[in-house]
Amino acid sequence: MTDADKNTIIAIWNDLVLRKRLEDAPYGLSQQELLAIRQNDELQRFMGNTPAFTSTRDQLAQRLEVL
Repeated sequence: MTDADKNTIIAIWNDLVLRKRLEDAPYGLSQQELLAIRQNDELQRFMGNTPAFTSTRDQLAQRLEVL
């Protein structure tokens, strides 16, 4: 497994152990571990910014209301 694969797994599963280590001993983390935490933060921001699912019918109805 490559480092990129490991970072992806950590980013998706939000490795709480890694976050705990960041709180307890931040200078003990490797560059790869810090990168994984940053990727997780970016993923969380992205997921928070995506709009909720709206059906195509509802989207069309909203467009018609605007016109």
